[in-house]
Amino acid sequence: MAEITALNEKVTKARNLLLNDQIDGTDYKIIKLECEQKITSLESKLGSVSKSSIKIGNELKRAVDNLLNLEMIYKTGDIKIKREIIGSIFPEKLCFDGKEHRTARMNEAVSLIYLINNKLSCKKKKGKQR
Repeated sequence: MAEITALNEKVTKARNLLLNDQIDGTDYKIIKLECEQKITSLESKLGSVSKSSIKIGNELKRAVDNLLNLEMIYKTGDIKIKREIIGSIFPEKLCFDGKEHRTARMNEAVSLIYLINNKLSCKKKKGKQR
């Protein structure tokens, strides 16, 4: 998109030069034609990128499904799966002294999910009190 914008600006500058009689019509046509060809090429590439992003939808759905079933996957998984899950939630060292655990930082995505769940549970509690 940035390249397309830059090329459009180049055509605008060339048009201004033409209007100020700093370049002739032939030079302007050459510049405009080159820029239009490049813009067309970039737009077609941009269109193919948009089409390939549809494939991401399937991966995203699979990832969300895994997140929704994370508790079951953890409970039924072997030690390797459990370590991978804990490692993805806590990217830095997790310290456990036998009674308590602590970590320097939690994965930001997990923190956001936890925050959303807490806010939703407050709304559910308010709804039940009525």
